Amino acid sequence: MGKDNKGNNSNSFSSFLKKRAPIYLGLIGLFFLFAYPALTEKNLENSLPSFEGEKQQAVDLLKSYKGSNERGMTVIQVISDNLADKYTDENIYENEKTKIELFVSDENYPIYKISLNVDSYKGKLEYVWNVNMNSKEIQGVSSDAKQILDIVNYYD
Repeated sequence: MGKDNKGNNSNSFSSFLKKRAPIYLGLIGLFFLFAYPALTEKNLENSLPSFEGEKQQAVDLLKSYKGSNERGMTVIQVISDNLADKYTDENIYENEKTKIELFVSDENYPIYKISLNVDSYKGKLEYVWNVNMNSKEIQGVSSDAKQILDIVNYYD
């Protein structure tokens, strides 16, 4: 009647783990095989720096802008698709020669000037927008930025 189960519990737990160790190792292996590459994949969104305060809010407003009707693709999706079309044979974000820079200027507050520069071995793309934080209006300054906004505004 006076059995001590404390020693038995630690043995049963270790035997429980030993029996299931191959299953746990297999699950961890599957995670690293399938989920980890997708989580660490380099893309445009991951390549952009972050800012503080209203500058980040202006960048977020630009990235998530879906046009005047608030439907369709966002600015960041259209730019990503545009880059994927230009570089069909590779992931340019993993190329050492690719430089992606994002500049935010608040000289004309509440209008922020946001410049996205993509410099690769195939050339340089420059997107420049004016983002009005009061009216939430976005204007394309450069021709590439205007083209992106046209796609966003008229894509449904």
